This record gives sequence, C-alpha cells and structure tokens, in this order.
Amino acid sequence: MAGIQIDGVNNKIDFDDDADTSISSATDDTLVVESGGVNIASITAGEFAINEGSANIDFRVESNGNTHMLFVDGGNDFVGIGTSSPEQPLHIKSTAGV
Repeated sequence: MAGIQIDGVNNKIDFDDDADTSISSATDDTLVVESGGVNIASITAGEFAINEGSANIDFRVESNGNTHMLFVDGGNDFVGIGTSSPEQPLHIKSTAGV
C-alpha cells in the first residue's frame, strides 16, 4: 500500500512505503531528510547542512533564467556559478554583455 507511514519507534516518516526515503528526528533539535538511505540534508537549531555524510550529493539553486545558477558538485569538491559542470574549485561562467 502506497502512502505515508509513521514510524513512532524510530521517530520517522516514511514515504510511499519506501523505508529508505524519510524525514526523521533521531536526536533532539535535529531534522534529517534521507533519500535512498542517504542523508541528503540535516537541519539543527544553528545549521542547515547538505550532504552531511559526504555521500557525493550535488546541490543546485535555480534562478529565473538558469537551472544551475549556483551548483555544488559534491563528488569533485567544485562550485559553479552559472554552470552545471564546474571545472575548478570555483568556476564562474559569464556571458558577453553581462
């Protein structure tokens, strides 16, 4: 049966009967988002962390005209601005006239 399952023992919410995709609160003041059994994001009172477990998770922010306005390549330790394929630790792609 598909849907949302509440796991009161492990303090987590599983989605679509998929035990490795969830939102949980394993410790006080911490919210963890997992997909495929991988910690995608952790939220605490003082921090929002993406790729907390160094699992090669990429992170991107879209703007109105660019799907990769800000892009962090988790596997290569590169950050791109305006590019989906940064070629060095900080890669800024600009266009003529901008």
